[in-house]
Amino acid sequence: MTWRRRLAILGVIVIAALLAFLLRDVVNQLILVPIAYLLWLLDLVYLSMNQSVWWIAAVFVALVIIGQSLLPEIKPVRKVIPFSRRERGSVENLALLQMADRQSTG
Repeated sequence: MTWRRRLAILGVIVIAALLAFLLRDVVNQLILVPIAYLLWLLDLVYLSMNQSVWWIAAVFVALVIIGQSLLPEIKPVRKVIPFSRRERGSVENLALLQMADRQSTG
């Protein structure tokens, strides 16, 4: 690495560290607290539901995974396109005419 690139990377790291230090309360209030609240709510939902519901869901997921692994993969049928010559453009036609003219005169 060149010294300019190292200096740029060092500058970015210093700016990121300063912003992280200055904005730690904002990050705490806007990111960490809502994530903790969401995890707490998910824990309440998990604890409030009957254990048999979770077992039924786990067995269903396992059966779906097993079923997908046992079924053969369904591949779409490839459409066979017959080979066809593409049409020539005006430049190609002109070149062929010139070649034919040269062969007939020469």
